[in-house]
Amino acid sequence: MKRRFCLILRVFLIAFLTGVHFIVLAQDSTELKVISPYDSLVLSDIKAIGNLQTGNLELSMQVRTDYHKLTDVYFDLGGFGSMGITDDKGMKYKIPTNDRLIGTAGINKGYMPVSGVQFGKNKMNWVTYVKDTLHTGESKTLTIRLGKVNKTLSYIKEFHIRCILTLNYMWVGDKTYQAKNIKVDWIKPKNEVPDHPKG
Repeated sequence: MKRRFCLILRVFLIAFLTGVHFIVLAQDSTELKVISPYDSLVLSDIKAIGNLQTGNLELSMQVRTDYHKLTDVYFDLGGFGSMGITDDKGMKYKIPTNDRLIGTAGINKGYMPVSGVQFGKNKMNWVTYVKDTLHTGESKTLTIRLGKVNKTLSYIKEFHIRCILTLNYMWVGDKTYQAKNIKVDWIKPKNEVPDHPKG
């Protein structure tokens, strides 16, 4: 009886410790997670490509609409709360804010700059958003470019962007997309000149 009790206790402990192990693995998981607040406007094919030669990084994704209405998409870029990136080293990135205005001194402190944003053929300029129009089933590319980053980065820990959506020119919502654990693929450009070219 005592031996049987010890055997049951041992099995219970193994099961418990295995469960704890799986919970820890789940908490430490680096699996890509995407939160799409609109059911028929989705983000897919999310990639982060780093250039080993320059240290620049480009984050890109496809934005597709399945709405059976004319879809106008506005991505708000004004401030870290609207569009921001955090890497696995804890560094944060955003569109630089004009710090020459009254009350804005030091507003960019602690952030690295996002150097450019493009949605479809439309690039960010002096306004703090990019906008494009999509038809049913159409996809367009959203690209965010960073300047030089730490080349030891493995993941974009978190990316978020605020999206204002209208259908057939009628306002639908103002919500935020989020993606976590975007793996960074570092590439060496094919046209890079070798350190010791053959003579």
